[in-house]
Amino acid sequence: MIRLQHDKQKQMRYGTLQKRDTLTLCLLKLQLMEWRFDSAWKFGLGRLYLG
Repeated sequence: MIRLQHDKQKQMRYGTLQKRDTLTLCLLKLQLMEWRFDSAWKFGLGRLYLG
């Protein structure tokens, strides 16, 4: 019984870690996109990005 509870806690902890990793990845992607957009804008490619 104690072992089962321990495993459950481990799973929960792993779940939160996974969520945090996903969030970090999303933020990194967002930053990368913003950076690319800024670079493009600086080089006068903003109109191409905007369509």
